[in-house]
Amino acid sequence: MTDSAKDSHPLIRLARVSKAYGAQKVIDGMDLDIWPSQKVALIGPSGSGKSTLLRLLMTIEKIDGGAIEIGGVSMWTQTEGGREVPAGEAHLKTIRSRIGMVFQAFNLFPHMTVEKNITLAPVTVLGLEPKEARRRAVELLGEVGLDHKKDAYPAQLSGGEKQRVAIARALALRPEILLFDEITSALDPERVGEVLEVLRRLANRQDITMLLVTHQMHFAREVADRVVFMEHGKVVEDGRPEQIFEHPKQDRTRQFLTNVLNY
Repeated sequence: MTDSAKDSHPLIRLARVSKAYGAQKVIDGMDLDIWPSQKVALIGPSGSGKSTLLRLLMTIEKIDGGAIEIGGVSMWTQTEGGREVPAGEAHLKTIRSRIGMVFQAFNLFPHMTVEKNITLAPVTVLGLEPKEARRRAVELLGEVGLDHKKDAYPAQLSGGEKQRVAIARALALRPEILLFDEITSALDPERVGEVLEVLRRLANRQDITMLLVTHQMHFAREVADRVVFMEHGKVVEDGRPEQIFEHPKQDRTRQFLTNVLNY
């Protein structure tokens, strides 16, 4: 935890959170605090609950038990008339506006230009004037090295370019929290580097908190200031990259890293 984080409150708090699909428990009583500006890599074997955790934070999935807070505000409940009631859509929309997510499969609208993909949500969700939304889109495309592609359609882009557009689209809503779900796993190896370079630059920004589900262990070590190893829907180990990768405390963490890093 950074010194500044010690003097603040968690931006994200999970308390005894559980989620199951039928008889399969995917998140199992998880407690986790994420502090403002932290860059957290979530690692672990497939099926450990990493992607489900992100989907819970985006309200794509609903928790079965426990509580999630964003900036001290309960995600799934709200207070009405002095009593706690299930959160309504307006409350969820307010929570959701603080969070952006970049998916593995890009999720761009194929019938829209790159610029339109980026401006749609700021105009419809934030109420920005189209001219301002277009100005912001060009600025963000410049940040990801694609300002020359604003009039292109997704089918005209490489996988790496699509993913960089998806990052720009997430940034257009100015979220406090950005979630990345295995965003390099669908890319050709030669395209991975261009996306990781964008994430390196984002990691230097103090106004964004990042959670990255990744199998890129070397990247996690380089970019994250905290690594959380998960298995069976639980946090097995949590620490700074140098501690997790060089001196893991748990045998299961050590075994996992030995298998994926071959050392």
